[in-house]
Amino acid sequence: MKNLRFIKQLFVPFALLLWSHGLMATNIQVSDVVIVERNDADMYIVVQFDLSWDYSFRVDDGANTNWDAAWVFMKFKDVNGPDNVQWGHATLAGAGHTIPGNYTGTPGATDGVNKGIFINPSVIFANTAEINGLRLRWDYGEDGLLPEDEVDIRVFGVEMVYVPTGNFYVGSGGNETNRFHAGGESNTTPCQVGSASFQTGNSVGNLWATGEISAGTLAGGYPTGYNAFYMMKHNITQQAYVDFLNTLTYEQQDARIDGTPGDAAGTLTNDERRHKIKIAVQGSSGNAPAVYETENPYLPVNFISPDDLHSYLDWAALRPFTELEYEKAARGPASPIPNEFAWGNTRAGQITSITDAGLATEAPVASGYQRDITIDHTKVDESLTDFPILVRFDVDNFDFNKCREDGFDFRFYDSEGNLLSY
Repeated sequence: MKNLRFIKQLFVPFALLLWSHGLMATNIQVSDVVIVERNDADMYIVVQFDLSWDYSFRVDDGANTNWDAAWVFMKFKDVNGPDNVQWGHATLAGAGHTIPGNYTGTPGATDGVNKGIFINPSVIFANTAEINGLRLRWDYGEDGLLPEDEVDIRVFGVEMVYVPTGNFYVGSGGNETNRFHAGGESNTTPCQVGSASFQTGNSVGNLWATGEISAGTLAGGYPTGYNAFYMMKHNITQQAYVDFLNTLTYEQQDARIDGTPGDAAGTLTNDERRHKIKIAVQGSSGNAPAVYETENPYLPVNFISPDDLHSYLDWAALRPFTELEYEKAARGPASPIPNEFAWGNTRAGQITSITDAGLATEAPVASGYQRDITIDHTKVDESLTDFPILVRFDVDNFDFNKCREDGFDFRFYDSEGNLLSY
């Protein structure tokens, strides 16, 4: 990372140290951070930077529109204050941002205060997102700063996926443990969630489950999943967790790791299953936090507790998704398949090895009936002629002979995904 100091003039004492900061997710990058405008009367500055991330998309088939986005936010710290101080979260203006090219932005509010902005493609698109000269207005006065203060700024980004407003089902209609189902009906009847309000209870029109649920009224504004929301596109990576740790106080770091921030440089916070976050600069209790780094920036961070996860999300001005939102994000508006997994069918295989371990190109080596596919957002690789397609149909009105003449081969599976004779 390159530390860029804004050279202050004698009559403009507000100075900033700007950080180009990347790898908050798998390959999201923030670079070339500069200040292009400041207004000390209204106490705001405009920060400009370049933003990019891989595999960005926007689709629109006339009935459904969906896209991915970058959740972008800023942290700041008074450089003249004590070393062991928490970084603050910058408040963005509701307007005054400039987003070049075929992209748009929507500020995201936490309790009515804009703590970040969603940046997403505004036209049909499938490629690497590259936005040069993106400008965000930071209302620093809203964060208790004065023009004479000198601060560090760090800009972060998290890749997200938009989940549109709409009806969806919870519960697959199968016999999985602790499954959702429609209240007052069979416990294998999926429950459709729509715009109408409902309660949790075993009565018609409400949501129920076979276990781990209590009857009651959902709090006002509870995210049932019907309304649109964003969800993180990837797991939290080890580099993302390093970014998080490096903006905490010593005491906060101590609560989020094994060992202590005062351990010697090179000490791993955890050394299980490729968790390779370690101390780069030893910290000192009550004086200065440690500086962390990782040997595996692209890998998911593992062995973190629910409290660790909640702390990370709070730091990023995000919230956990609900179980209802998870089912919607996994299934979308489609009808359930009994006992399906999150990827939409009942088949599961075992991954026994990986290639390019620890690199950005790391990938699983599939086994059994699994196989890799190549998708260019418009078609499946034509070489995969025997790639299985799972379909449901009315047997009595289906012309098998015609489909065989067209080159289709049929295999029949039961609700558990077991191959049947045919």
